[in-house]
Amino acid sequence: FFILVVGHNCNLLFIPATLMMMLIGIVFMAILWSFLTETSPSNVTEVSVGMVIVVTAQVLAVYTTEQRDRARFLAERETRNKGQKALSLMESMLPKEVARSMRQNALQPAYKYTNMSLLFADIVEFTSYCSRVEPEQVVKMLTMLFSAFDNVTVALGL
Repeated sequence: FFILVVGHNCNLLFIPATLMMMLIGIVFMAILWSFLTETSPSNVTEVSVGMVIVVTAQVLAVYTTEQRDRARFLAERETRNKGQKALSLMESMLPKEVARSMRQNALQPAYKYTNMSLLFADIVEFTSYCSRVEPEQVVKMLTMLFSAFDNVTVALGL
């Protein structure tokens, strides 16, 4: 059991050399036990087999637990990454004050802005375009489009 704990904590548990050391340790402990208790060789074999079975069951239990923990960790990391992407996207599309209020769950019903223009635009086939490309590409296209609108308003002095 001690070898299992040390192997697990040092990330060496499933390396073949570690498993081989565990088996050698089991056989050595069985032989040592037989000398100390003066038992017959057939009892040594029975004890060795029993110890191999117990350690194998422990290795399988630790392996199963490790796989479950790793899967949970990866799922949580993916969820965090998606949340960060969504937050970044929200912050790039909304005014800083509104984005901050949303993060703090203190969104106001209305905000006042001066020197602001409002553009209503309908992009033909936008929904089908969004279903064909990655979200980042959609945002990039919208950013380019609205930057072009901004450049035209500046050029026209609007």
